[in-house]
Amino acid sequence: MSGPKLMHITNDPKVIQRINNRLNTIGKENYFSSQIQSINIDIQNEMIWIKNYVNETMNNTSIQQDKVEYLHNSLIKIQNNYLIKLNSILLSNTIISEKSITELNNLIVSRIKELPRVKRELMRDILDKIDSIKKIIQKEEYEKQLKIQKEKIDEYNSQESAAENRSRTVRTKVFASILDDADGEKNIEEIDLPSEDYVLLNTIKEGVTEIREMDILTSEDKKYVKMILEDVDNINKKGKYSVSARKNILVSIITYYHILEKSIAYSLSDEILKDTKKKQMLGQYQFLCEYLETEPQNNIKNMDNDKLENIINDLTRQASDKAYRMYVEDTISNIMKEYGYDSVVSYNIGEDNKNSRIVFSNDNINICSSVSKDAVMIQVVGIGEEQPTKEEVQKQVEQQGALCSLYPQIKEKMEENNIHIVNESCTPVSEDTVMNISISKTHSKRKKKIYSTGFGRNADISMGFYEQHGRKVMHIDS
Repeated sequence: MSGPKLMHITNDPKVIQRINNRLNTIGKENYFSSQIQSINIDIQNEMIWIKNYVNETMNNTSIQQDKVEYLHNSLIKIQNNYLIKLNSILLSNTIISEKSITELNNLIVSRIKELPRVKRELMRDILDKIDSIKKIIQKEEYEKQLKIQKEKIDEYNSQESAAENRSRTVRTKVFASILDDADGEKNIEEIDLPSEDYVLLNTIKEGVTEIREMDILTSEDKKYVKMILEDVDNINKKGKYSVSARKNILVSIITYYHILEKSIAYSLSDEILKDTKKKQMLGQYQFLCEYLETEPQNNIKNMDNDKLENIINDLTRQASDKAYRMYVEDTISNIMKEYGYDSVVSYNIGEDNKNSRIVFSNDNINICSSVSKDAVMIQVVGIGEEQPTKEEVQKQVEQQGALCSLYPQIKEKMEENNIHIVNESCTPVSEDTVMNISISKTHSKRKKKIYSTGFGRNADISMGFYEQHGRKVMHIDS
Protein backbone atom coordinates (compact mmCIF):
# COMPACT_ATOMS: atom_id res chain seq x y z
CA MET A 1 0.00 0.00 0.00
CA SER A 2 1.07 3.60 -0.40
CA GLY A 3 0.01 7.07 0.63
CA PRO A 4 -0.31 10.15 -1.63
CA LYS A 5 0.72 9.64 -5.24
CA LEU A 6 2.55 12.47 -7.03
CA MET A 7 2.75 12.29 -10.83
CA HIS A 8 4.85 14.68 -12.88
CA ILE A 9 3.23 15.07 -16.27
CA THR A 10 4.25 16.49 -19.61
CA ASN A 11 2.02 18.46 -21.96
CA ASP A 12 1.07 16.44 -25.00
CA PRO A 13 2.00 18.45 -28.15
CA LYS A 14 -1.25 17.55 -29.93
CA VAL A 15 -3.40 18.70 -27.04
CA ILE A 16 -1.39 21.89 -26.61
CA GLN A 17 -1.60 22.60 -30.34
CA ARG A 18 -5.36 22.12 -30.28
CA ILE A 19 -5.68 24.45 -27.28
CA ASN A 20 -3.45 27.11 -28.82
CA ASN A 21 -5.26 26.96 -32.16
CA ARG A 22 -8.52 27.49 -30.30
CA LEU A 23 -7.16 30.38 -28.26
CA ASN A 24 -5.74 32.07 -31.35
CA THR A 25 -9.13 32.05 -33.09
CA ILE A 26 -10.97 33.63 -30.16
CA GLY A 27 -10.16 37.20 -31.27
CA LYS A 28 -11.66 36.60 -34.69
CA GLU A 29 -14.70 34.78 -33.31
CA ASN A 30 -15.42 37.36 -30.61
CA TYR A 31 -15.03 40.29 -32.99
CA PHE A 32 -17.15 38.88 -35.81
CA SER A 33 -19.83 37.43 -33.55
CA SER A 34 -20.30 41.00 -32.31
CA GLN A 35 -20.27 42.39 -35.85
CA ILE A 36 -22.75 39.81 -37.07
CA GLN A 37 -25.14 40.52 -34.21
CA SER A 38 -24.95 44.26 -34.97
CA ILE A 39 -25.69 43.89 -38.68
CA ASN A 40 -28.51 41.45 -37.93
CA ILE A 41 -30.06 44.02 -35.59
CA ASP A 42 -29.88 46.62 -38.37
CA ILE A 43 -31.55 44.20 -40.78
CA GLN A 44 -34.26 43.40 -38.25
CA ASN A 45 -34.86 47.11 -37.63
CA GLU A 46 -35.26 47.52 -41.38
CA MET A 47 -37.87 44.76 -41.36
CA ILE A 48 -39.76 46.56 -38.58
CA TRP A 49 -39.53 49.79 -40.59
CA ILE A 50 -41.05 48.06 -43.63
CA LYS A 51 -43.98 46.71 -41.63
CA ASN A 52 -44.65 50.12 -40.07
CA TYR A 53 -44.44 52.00 -43.37
CA VAL A 54 -46.75 49.56 -45.17
CA ASN A 55 -49.20 49.58 -42.26
CA GLU A 56 -49.31 53.39 -42.16
CA THR A 57 -49.78 53.53 -45.92
CA MET A 58 -52.67 51.04 -45.82
CA ASN A 59 -54.37 52.88 -42.95
CA ASN A 60 -54.06 56.33 -44.47
CA THR A 61 -54.49 55.87 -48.22
CA SER A 62 -57.87 57.16 -49.42
CA ILE A 63 -59.28 54.89 -52.06
CA GLN A 64 -62.60 53.68 -53.41
CA GLN A 65 -64.26 51.37 -50.87
CA ASP A 66 -64.54 48.34 -53.15
CA LYS A 67 -60.79 48.52 -53.84
CA VAL A 68 -59.61 48.69 -50.20
CA GLU A 69 -59.14 44.94 -49.80
CA TYR A 70 -57.34 44.69 -53.13
CA LEU A 71 -55.03 47.55 -52.09
CA HIS A 72 -54.26 45.95 -48.73
CA ASN A 73 -53.55 42.55 -50.25
CA SER A 74 -51.30 44.10 -52.88
CA LEU A 75 -49.26 46.06 -50.33
CA ILE A 76 -48.96 43.08 -47.97
CA LYS A 77 -47.63 41.02 -50.86
CA ILE A 78 -45.00 43.68 -51.60
CA GLN A 79 -44.14 43.85 -47.89
CA ASN A 80 -43.69 40.09 -47.58
CA ASN A 81 -41.43 39.94 -50.63
CA TYR A 82 -39.09 42.45 -49.02
CA LEU A 83 -39.23 40.74 -45.63
CA ILE A 84 -38.26 37.44 -47.24
CA LYS A 85 -35.40 39.16 -49.03
CA LEU A 86 -34.09 40.76 -45.82
CA ASN A 87 -34.50 37.58 -43.83
CA SER A 88 -32.38 35.77 -46.40
CA ILE A 89 -29.40 38.09 -45.80
CA LEU A 90 -29.26 37.63 -42.02
CA LEU A 91 -25.88 36.19 -41.07
CA SER A 92 -25.06 33.21 -38.85
CA ASN A 93 -22.04 32.81 -36.58
CA THR A 94 -21.31 29.50 -38.29
CA ILE A 95 -19.71 31.37 -41.19
CA ILE A 96 -16.97 32.82 -38.94
CA SER A 97 -14.87 29.66 -39.11
CA GLU A 98 -15.70 29.13 -42.78
CA LYS A 99 -14.79 32.56 -44.15
CA SER A 100 -11.64 34.64 -44.17
CA ILE A 101 -11.50 38.01 -42.41
CA THR A 102 -11.79 39.82 -45.74
CA GLU A 103 -14.78 37.73 -46.80
CA LEU A 104 -16.55 38.35 -43.48
CA ASN A 105 -15.98 42.09 -43.70
CA ASN A 106 -17.29 42.15 -47.25
CA LEU A 107 -20.43 40.24 -46.25
CA ILE A 108 -21.20 42.66 -43.43
CA VAL A 109 -20.52 45.75 -45.53
CA SER A 110 -22.65 44.44 -48.40
CA ARG A 111 -25.60 44.19 -46.02
CA ILE A 112 -25.12 47.73 -44.75
CA LYS A 113 -25.14 49.01 -48.33
CA GLU A 114 -28.22 46.93 -49.16
CA LEU A 115 -30.46 48.62 -46.56
CA PRO A 116 -30.90 52.03 -48.24
CA ARG A 117 -31.52 50.27 -51.56
CA VAL A 118 -34.35 48.34 -49.92
CA LYS A 119 -35.90 51.57 -48.64
CA ARG A 120 -35.70 53.18 -52.07
CA GLU A 121 -37.16 50.23 -53.95
CA LEU A 122 -39.92 49.61 -51.42
CA MET A 123 -41.08 53.24 -51.51
CA ARG A 124 -41.12 53.12 -55.30
CA ASP A 125 -43.02 49.83 -55.44
CA ILE A 126 -45.62 51.00 -52.92
CA LEU A 127 -46.31 54.26 -54.76
CA ASP A 128 -46.35 52.53 -58.14
CA LYS A 129 -48.87 49.98 -56.91
CA ILE A 130 -51.17 52.66 -55.46
CA ASP A 131 -50.89 54.68 -58.68
CA SER A 132 -51.70 51.57 -60.70
CA ILE A 133 -54.81 50.87 -58.62
CA LYS A 134 -55.97 54.48 -58.91
CA LYS A 135 -55.54 54.34 -62.67
CA ILE A 136 -57.68 51.20 -62.75
CA ILE A 137 -60.32 53.07 -60.75
CA GLN A 138 -60.12 56.06 -63.13
CA LYS A 139 -60.44 53.79 -66.13
CA GLU A 140 -63.46 52.07 -64.61
CA GLU A 141 -65.04 55.42 -63.78
CA TYR A 142 -64.36 56.72 -67.28
CA GLU A 143 -65.94 53.65 -68.83
CA LYS A 144 -68.89 54.04 -66.48
CA GLN A 145 -69.39 57.66 -67.56
CA LEU A 146 -69.12 56.67 -71.22
CA LYS A 147 -71.83 54.13 -70.68
CA ILE A 148 -74.06 56.72 -68.99
CA GLN A 149 -73.50 59.17 -71.85
CA LYS A 150 -74.25 56.50 -74.42
CA GLU A 151 -77.47 55.65 -72.61
CA LYS A 152 -78.49 59.33 -72.62
CA ILE A 153 -77.69 59.69 -76.31
CA ASP A 154 -79.64 56.54 -77.11
CA GLU A 155 -82.56 57.90 -75.09
CA TYR A 156 -82.40 61.23 -76.93
CA ASN A 157 -82.27 59.57 -80.34
CA SER A 158 -85.19 57.38 -79.39
CA GLN A 159 -87.25 60.35 -78.28
CA GLU A 160 -86.32 62.35 -81.40
CA SER A 161 -87.35 59.51 -83.68
CA ALA A 162 -90.65 59.06 -81.85
CA ALA A 163 -91.57 62.71 -82.01
CA GLU A 164 -89.89 64.54 -84.87
CA ASN A 165 -91.92 67.63 -84.09
CA ARG A 166 -90.30 67.88 -80.59
CA SER A 167 -89.16 71.43 -80.10
CA ARG A 168 -85.52 72.30 -80.79
CA THR A 169 -85.25 73.77 -77.30
CA VAL A 170 -85.97 70.45 -75.62
CA ARG A 171 -83.52 68.63 -77.89
CA THR A 172 -80.80 71.16 -77.16
CA LYS A 173 -81.39 70.94 -73.40
CA VAL A 174 -81.07 67.15 -73.34
CA PHE A 175 -77.94 67.18 -75.52
CA ALA A 176 -76.38 69.96 -73.41
CA SER A 177 -76.81 67.86 -70.26
CA ILE A 178 -74.79 65.12 -71.92
CA LEU A 179 -71.99 67.53 -72.82
CA ASP A 180 -71.98 68.97 -69.28
CA ASP A 181 -71.37 65.51 -67.85
CA ALA A 182 -68.41 64.95 -70.15
CA ASP A 183 -66.86 68.37 -69.45
CA GLY A 184 -67.25 67.88 -65.72
CA GLU A 185 -64.96 64.88 -65.81
CA LYS A 186 -62.25 66.84 -67.59
CA ASN A 187 -62.34 69.81 -65.25
CA ILE A 188 -61.68 67.95 -61.97
CA GLU A 189 -58.56 69.39 -60.33
CA GLU A 190 -56.47 68.03 -57.48
CA ILE A 191 -56.77 70.23 -54.41
CA ASP A 192 -54.10 68.50 -52.28
CA LEU A 193 -51.43 65.83 -52.30
CA PRO A 194 -52.65 62.23 -52.15
CA SER A 195 -52.78 60.76 -48.64
CA GLU A 196 -50.06 58.22 -49.48
CA ASP A 197 -47.71 61.10 -50.28
CA TYR A 198 -48.21 62.45 -46.78
CA VAL A 199 -47.36 59.04 -45.30
CA LEU A 200 -44.16 59.01 -47.34
CA LEU A 201 -43.37 62.58 -46.31
CA ASN A 202 -43.81 61.77 -42.62
CA THR A 203 -41.71 58.63 -43.01
CA ILE A 204 -38.84 60.60 -44.52
CA LYS A 205 -39.15 63.31 -41.88
CA GLU A 206 -38.86 60.67 -39.14
CA GLY A 207 -35.85 59.14 -40.90
CA VAL A 208 -34.04 62.47 -41.17
CA THR A 209 -34.82 63.24 -37.53
CA GLU A 210 -33.06 59.99 -36.61
CA ILE A 211 -30.13 60.61 -38.96
CA ARG A 212 -29.33 64.16 -37.87
CA GLU A 213 -28.10 62.88 -34.47
CA MET A 214 -25.51 60.51 -35.95
CA ASP A 215 -21.81 61.12 -35.31
CA ILE A 216 -20.56 60.11 -38.75
CA LEU A 217 -22.35 62.73 -40.86
CA THR A 218 -20.16 64.46 -43.42
CA SER A 219 -20.56 68.16 -44.20
CA GLU A 220 -22.38 67.10 -47.37
CA ASP A 221 -24.74 64.90 -45.34
CA LYS A 222 -25.57 67.83 -43.09
CA LYS A 223 -26.43 69.94 -46.13
CA TYR A 224 -28.88 67.30 -47.32
CA VAL A 225 -30.45 67.10 -43.87
CA LYS A 226 -30.94 70.88 -43.92
CA MET A 227 -32.38 70.90 -47.45
CA ILE A 228 -34.80 68.05 -46.70
CA LEU A 229 -36.14 69.67 -43.54
CA GLU A 230 -36.53 73.01 -45.33
CA ASP A 231 -38.43 71.33 -48.16
CA VAL A 232 -40.64 69.51 -45.66
CA ASP A 233 -41.52 72.90 -44.23
CA ASN A 234 -42.21 74.34 -47.70
CA ILE A 235 -44.37 71.46 -48.84
CA ASN A 236 -46.77 72.15 -45.99
CA LYS A 237 -47.33 75.75 -47.16
CA LYS A 238 -50.49 75.01 -49.11
CA GLY A 239 -51.33 78.65 -49.65
CA LYS A 240 -47.95 79.48 -51.12
CA TYR A 241 -47.41 76.56 -53.50
CA SER A 242 -49.73 74.81 -55.94
CA VAL A 243 -50.31 71.07 -55.74
CA SER A 244 -48.09 70.62 -58.78
CA ALA A 245 -45.27 72.63 -57.19
CA ARG A 246 -45.60 70.71 -53.94
CA LYS A 247 -45.36 67.43 -55.86
CA ASN A 248 -42.09 68.63 -57.37
CA ILE A 249 -40.84 69.50 -53.90
CA LEU A 250 -41.72 65.97 -52.73
CA VAL A 251 -39.73 64.48 -55.62
CA SER A 252 -36.72 66.54 -54.48
CA ILE A 253 -37.19 65.40 -50.88
CA ILE A 254 -37.30 61.74 -51.92
CA THR A 255 -34.20 62.13 -54.08
CA TYR A 256 -32.22 63.91 -51.34
CA TYR A 257 -33.30 61.35 -48.75
CA HIS A 258 -32.11 58.38 -50.80
CA ILE A 259 -28.77 60.12 -51.47
CA LEU A 260 -28.42 60.77 -47.73
CA GLU A 261 -29.22 57.19 -46.71
CA LYS A 262 -26.76 55.83 -49.26
CA SER A 263 -24.02 58.19 -48.10
CA ILE A 264 -24.48 57.15 -44.47
CA ALA A 265 -24.38 53.46 -45.42
CA TYR A 266 -21.03 54.03 -47.13
CA SER A 267 -19.70 55.98 -44.14
CA LEU A 268 -20.74 53.13 -41.85
CA SER A 269 -19.02 50.66 -44.16
CA ASP A 270 -15.79 52.67 -43.99
CA GLU A 271 -16.06 52.75 -40.19
CA ILE A 272 -16.59 48.97 -40.03
CA LEU A 273 -13.51 48.32 -42.17
CA LYS A 274 -11.33 50.79 -40.26
CA ASP A 275 -8.78 49.31 -37.83
CA THR A 276 -10.18 45.80 -38.18
CA LYS A 277 -6.95 44.25 -36.91
CA LYS A 278 -6.87 46.47 -33.82
CA LYS A 279 -10.50 45.70 -33.04
CA GLN A 280 -9.86 41.96 -33.27
CA MET A 281 -6.81 42.28 -31.04
CA LEU A 282 -8.89 44.15 -28.48
CA GLY A 283 -11.48 41.39 -28.64
CA GLN A 284 -8.76 38.79 -28.10
CA TYR A 285 -7.30 40.79 -25.22
CA GLN A 286 -10.70 41.24 -23.57
CA PHE A 287 -11.45 37.52 -23.79
CA LEU A 288 -8.07 36.57 -22.30
CA CYS A 289 -8.61 38.97 -19.39
CA GLU A 290 -12.01 37.44 -18.71
CA TYR A 291 -10.71 33.91 -19.04
CA LEU A 292 -7.79 34.60 -16.71
CA GLU A 293 -10.02 36.69 -14.42
CA THR A 294 -7.74 39.69 -14.81
CA GLU A 295 -8.94 43.30 -14.98
CA PRO A 296 -8.18 44.91 -18.38
CA GLN A 297 -5.85 47.90 -18.50
CA ASN A 298 -7.62 51.25 -18.80
CA ASN A 299 -5.47 52.59 -21.64
CA ILE A 300 -5.48 49.45 -23.75
CA LYS A 301 -7.40 51.00 -26.67
CA ASN A 302 -4.73 53.67 -27.11
CA MET A 303 -1.84 51.23 -27.07
CA ASP A 304 0.10 50.67 -30.30
CA ASN A 305 -0.43 47.34 -32.03
CA ASP A 306 3.06 45.92 -31.39
CA LYS A 307 2.88 46.47 -27.64
CA LEU A 308 -0.68 45.13 -27.53
CA GLU A 309 0.42 42.06 -29.46
CA ASN A 310 3.19 41.34 -26.93
CA ILE A 311 0.69 41.58 -24.07
CA ILE A 312 -1.71 39.27 -25.90
CA ASN A 313 1.06 36.74 -26.52
CA ASP A 314 1.91 36.69 -22.81
CA LEU A 315 -1.74 36.32 -21.80
CA THR A 316 -2.20 33.58 -24.40
CA ARG A 317 0.64 31.58 -22.82
CA GLN A 318 -1.03 31.92 -19.43
CA ALA A 319 -4.39 30.96 -20.91
CA SER A 320 -2.80 27.94 -22.61
CA ASP A 321 -1.40 26.77 -19.27
CA LYS A 322 -4.80 27.23 -17.62
CA ALA A 323 -6.63 25.49 -20.45
CA TYR A 324 -4.29 22.51 -20.26
CA ARG A 325 -4.67 22.32 -16.48
CA MET A 326 -8.43 22.34 -16.90
CA TYR A 327 -8.09 19.66 -19.55
CA VAL A 328 -6.23 17.53 -17.01
CA GLU A 329 -8.86 18.28 -14.36
CA ASP A 330 -11.71 17.30 -16.69
CA THR A 331 -9.91 14.12 -17.73
CA ILE A 332 -9.33 13.04 -14.12
CA SER A 333 -12.95 13.93 -13.25
CA ASN A 334 -14.21 11.73 -16.07
CA ILE A 335 -11.92 8.87 -15.00
CA MET A 336 -13.04 9.07 -11.37
CA LYS A 337 -16.67 9.23 -12.43
CA GLU A 338 -16.15 6.09 -14.50
CA TYR A 339 -15.08 4.30 -11.31
CA GLY A 340 -17.98 5.57 -9.23
CA TYR A 341 -16.54 8.75 -7.73
CA ASP A 342 -18.51 11.98 -8.07
CA SER A 343 -16.97 15.43 -7.78
CA VAL A 344 -17.97 17.02 -4.48
CA VAL A 345 -16.22 20.35 -4.94
CA SER A 346 -13.49 21.96 -7.03
CA TYR A 347 -11.64 25.17 -6.29
CA ASN A 348 -8.44 27.05 -7.00
CA ILE A 349 -5.54 27.09 -4.57
CA GLY A 350 -2.25 28.92 -4.26
CA GLU A 351 -1.44 32.61 -4.12
CA ASP A 352 -2.04 33.12 -7.83
CA ASN A 353 -4.92 30.59 -8.06
CA LYS A 354 -3.05 28.74 -10.80
CA ASN A 355 -3.47 25.34 -9.14
CA SER A 356 -6.68 23.54 -8.33
CA ARG A 357 -8.10 20.90 -6.07
CA ILE A 358 -10.98 18.51 -6.75
CA VAL A 359 -12.54 16.31 -4.09
CA PHE A 360 -14.23 13.08 -5.22
CA SER A 361 -16.39 10.84 -3.12
CA ASN A 362 -18.32 7.61 -3.13
CA ASP A 363 -20.06 5.93 -0.23
CA ASN A 364 -16.87 4.67 1.38
CA ILE A 365 -13.95 6.91 0.47
CA ASN A 366 -12.96 10.50 -0.35
CA ILE A 367 -10.13 11.13 -2.81
CA CYS A 368 -8.54 14.51 -3.47
CA SER A 369 -6.82 15.40 -6.73
CA SER A 370 -4.52 18.45 -6.75
CA VAL A 371 -3.57 19.68 -10.21
CA SER A 372 -0.91 22.14 -11.37
CA LYS A 373 0.57 22.89 -14.78
CA ASP A 374 2.96 19.92 -14.69
CA ALA A 375 1.92 17.70 -11.78
CA VAL A 376 -1.00 15.77 -10.32
CA MET A 377 -1.28 14.50 -6.76
CA ILE A 378 -3.93 11.99 -5.69
CA GLN A 379 -4.57 11.08 -2.06
CA VAL A 380 -7.21 9.83 0.33
CA VAL A 381 -8.66 12.56 2.55
CA GLY A 382 -11.34 13.11 5.12
CA ILE A 383 -13.93 15.87 4.95
CA GLY A 384 -14.35 17.97 8.08
CA GLU A 385 -13.57 21.19 9.88
CA GLU A 386 -11.43 19.68 12.66
CA GLN A 387 -8.30 17.57 12.74
CA PRO A 388 -9.12 13.88 12.17
CA THR A 389 -9.78 11.78 15.23
CA LYS A 390 -7.84 8.58 15.95
CA GLU A 391 -10.68 6.56 14.46
CA GLU A 392 -10.68 8.75 11.33
CA VAL A 393 -6.90 8.46 11.02
CA GLN A 394 -7.13 4.68 11.16
CA LYS A 395 -9.95 4.68 8.64
CA GLN A 396 -8.00 6.85 6.14
CA VAL A 397 -4.92 4.64 6.48
CA GLU A 398 -7.04 1.60 5.68
CA GLN A 399 -8.68 3.40 2.73
CA GLN A 400 -5.29 3.88 1.09
CA GLY A 401 -5.63 0.30 -0.02
CA ALA A 402 -8.62 1.17 -2.21
CA LEU A 403 -6.62 3.94 -3.86
CA CYS A 404 -3.65 1.61 -4.40
CA SER A 405 -5.79 -0.81 -6.39
CA LEU A 406 -7.37 2.04 -8.39
CA TYR A 407 -4.16 3.96 -9.08
CA PRO A 408 -2.81 1.80 -11.98
CA GLN A 409 -6.12 2.15 -13.80
CA ILE A 410 -6.11 5.92 -13.31
CA LYS A 411 -2.61 6.12 -14.82
CA GLU A 412 -3.63 3.98 -17.78
CA LYS A 413 -6.67 6.16 -18.49
CA MET A 414 -4.56 9.33 -18.23
CA GLU A 415 -2.16 7.99 -20.86
CA GLU A 416 -5.09 7.12 -23.11
CA ASN A 417 -6.15 10.76 -22.89
CA ASN A 418 -2.67 12.05 -23.84
CA ILE A 419 -1.62 13.00 -20.30
CA HIS A 420 1.86 11.51 -20.12
CA ILE A 421 3.46 10.71 -16.76
CA VAL A 422 7.17 11.52 -16.74
CA ASN A 423 7.87 10.18 -13.27
CA GLU A 424 5.96 9.45 -10.10
CA SER A 425 6.45 9.37 -6.38
CA CYS A 426 4.31 7.22 -4.08
CA THR A 427 4.61 8.10 -0.40
CA PRO A 428 4.43 5.18 2.06
CA VAL A 429 1.33 4.86 4.18
CA SER A 430 1.70 6.96 7.25
CA GLU A 431 -0.50 8.64 9.79
CA ASP A 432 1.47 11.79 8.94
CA THR A 433 -0.21 11.97 5.52
CA VAL A 434 -3.74 11.76 6.90
CA MET A 435 -5.69 15.01 6.55
CA ASN A 436 -9.16 16.47 6.62
CA ILE A 437 -10.34 19.02 4.05
CA SER A 438 -12.95 21.65 4.87
CA ILE A 439 -15.35 22.23 1.98
CA SER A 440 -18.28 23.92 3.74
CA LYS A 441 -17.04 27.43 2.95
CA THR A 442 -15.43 26.60 -0.35
CA HIS A 443 -16.90 27.88 -3.60
CA SER A 444 -15.95 26.54 -6.96
CA LYS A 445 -14.13 29.11 -9.08
CA ARG A 446 -13.75 26.99 -12.16
CA LYS A 447 -15.28 28.14 -15.42
CA LYS A 448 -17.12 25.21 -16.91
CA LYS A 449 -17.24 26.88 -20.30
CA ILE A 450 -13.70 27.66 -21.34
CA TYR A 451 -14.25 29.97 -24.27
CA SER A 452 -16.31 33.11 -24.11
CA THR A 453 -18.35 34.12 -27.14
CA GLY A 454 -18.79 37.74 -26.10
CA PHE A 455 -16.76 40.76 -27.02
CA GLY A 456 -15.60 41.69 -23.56
CA ARG A 457 -16.86 42.36 -20.08
CA ASN A 458 -18.05 45.87 -20.89
CA ALA A 459 -19.18 45.23 -24.46
CA ASP A 460 -22.71 46.04 -25.55
CA ILE A 461 -23.67 43.98 -28.56
CA SER A 462 -27.37 44.73 -28.30
CA MET A 463 -27.19 47.62 -30.80
CA GLY A 464 -26.93 47.76 -34.55
CA PHE A 465 -24.27 49.80 -36.34
CA TYR A 466 -26.68 52.69 -36.93
CA GLU A 467 -27.57 53.01 -33.27
CA GLN A 468 -23.93 52.68 -32.22
CA HIS A 469 -23.32 55.88 -34.17
CA GLY A 470 -26.22 57.81 -32.69
CA ARG A 471 -29.25 56.93 -34.80
CA LYS A 472 -32.03 56.48 -32.30
CA VAL A 473 -34.32 54.04 -34.03
CA MET A 474 -37.84 55.45 -34.23
CA HIS A 475 -40.73 54.35 -36.39
CA ILE A 476 -43.67 56.21 -37.82
CA ASP A 477 -46.19 54.35 -35.68
CA SER A 478 -44.43 55.10 -32.41
